Amino acid sequence: MKPTAIPSNKKQTPISPPSQGAHNYQKVYDGRKRRVRGLWKRGDTFYAQLSLPDADGQRKVRRVPLEATSVAAASDELRRMVIKRNDQQLPAMVQKPRFDAYAQEYLEAQYALGRKTLKTLQSESGHINFWTSVLGDIRLNQISHKLIQNGLIKRKETGVAPRTLNICLTVLRNVLRSAINEGWIIESPARSIQWQRVPKKNRQLFSTQQLDKLCESAMRVSKNGPLFCNFVRLLCYSSARMGEALPLSWADVDWGNEQFIIGTDGDTKNREFRAVDFNPSLRQQLLTMRETRTQDVWLFPSAQRGREAGHSSSLRESLIMSRNDAGLPHVRFHDCRHHFISYCVMSGIDYMTIAKWVGHKDGGLLIGRTYGHLANEHTRRAAQKVSFR
Repeated sequence: MKPTAIPSNKKQTPISPPSQGAHNYQKVYDGRKRRVRGLWKRGDTFYAQLSLPDADGQRKVRRVPLEATSVAAASDELRRMVIKRNDQQLPAMVQKPRFDAYAQEYLEAQYALGRKTLKTLQSESGHINFWTSVLGDIRLNQISHKLIQNGLIKRKETGVAPRTLNICLTVLRNVLRSAINEGWIIESPARSIQWQRVPKKNRQLFSTQQLDKLCESAMRVSKNGPLFCNFVRLLCYSSARMGEALPLSWADVDWGNEQFIIGTDGDTKNREFRAVDFNPSLRQQLLTMRETRTQDVWLFPSAQRGREAGHSSSLRESLIMSRNDAGLPHVRFHDCRHHFISYCVMSGIDYMTIAKWVGHKDGGLLIGRTYGHLANEHTRRAAQKVSFR
């Protein structure tokens, strides 16, 4: 088999993020409405539930997909498998799952167990679709280091960035690690694949002066100027991501404790809420917004408002128009988060406190690596102001 070939003429079906409930196995009943023990069904596929030995000889309960398309045929196939298992013939007979089928099961399980958000799974499904085009019909135990390496080369030839290649490899590693845990394979052929080197870049500071210039342009060229300015200033003063800020309500503002609560409904990246203590700019921004929106429930209401904001597209349009007018073509909403972290670092706030505000779990290690140069530059400039006369 050539490494880059897919040994099938079947058309590959793109893998989609799972819908809620798609992971459920259903009990199977015969024509007399009696439960068929050991037989399950999910979608159009029947599964035999059997206790089978793993690579170490220990027995584990597994659900093995069957070829049968009816209850009667599936029952017969199950009986044959039980007989062969008891005769110790089954381990050699049971085929490992194909990559495309197992990858879909992996996505469904991740969503069902709440380990990843639907948004994350939608992103991962794109990478899994790529791996399906390379490994789709290949059995899990037949995937080799060479096949994966050739797949990454193919992906790189499309012009994707090294960081994207690393994410693509990470997704595949996660799928294969799950297959190891379930006993389908002994070790991952992706484990020895080396990461792509990602060039280190110092982030360009999105300054307060640039923020003011952006908002001046928005008021001039965008019909949503006031809304846009309130939005970007709130992002800059609170560290909120765009997706975290859009669903916020005034109930998330704790005036008594002077805290801004982000992610009470699990909309954050790590699915945990965090509290950002008021700084003077955040407090003033919230007061200004409250004075003009006394009857609103939401910080950023829209006509289509359910829980999700209906005007995310209009905010992006306003950003494009405003940044072009202001001569800041590369500014993104996420730069507002960098703005918050950068000014906290230059103000001398310790990394652990900043990490708490922005929702990092590493105690500030990432902030130190990414923004430490700002602290060094700030202290060097401050040292020049020291006088002993």
